[in-house]
Amino acid sequence: APTLSFPVAGTLMIEPTESESRAEIDRFCDAMIAIRREIARIEAGVPAFTPDLETGLTPAEAGLGEALGLPPDEPERMLSALLFEGTATPPVGTPALADEQVVGELRSCARSFALDASAGLAILNRNRSHPGTPILVGGERALVAQKPLYRRRKM
Repeated sequence: APTLSFPVAGTLMIEPTESESRAEIDRFCDAMIAIRREIARIEAGVPAFTPDLETGLTPAEAGLGEALGLPPDEPERMLSALLFEGTATPPVGTPALADEQVVGELRSCARSFALDASAGLAILNRNRSHPGTPILVGGERALVAQKPLYRRRKM
């Protein structure tokens, strides 16, 4: 089995042994890259067809109306970014609560090392989708945040 270590804070070092084939190492690397892409997608506030967009969700609710050249709309619910207070990642599908009332549902969630917190996308009632609104998801406190949550600097 490979040796894993954390030589520097925020990094992971993997030392394969002679028993791992090149194909197995490549599969592992591909999985790590896919995980990082999913985290970056959530940090950027970009919805994925599954799980963020659902049957019946309009482009305006998904925040895509302007990009698609549609007239302005005031939807009843919005796909909103959440920034959690800690690093717990509630499961997709967990109800979002405000004032002990269900106001939406978590659609994506991942631990963001860049933000040192968990980030998510949730479908929320419009009146609870404004940045700064406190939300409770699976017992974890979060705030609705402006998208994107994190933007990478270009080198």
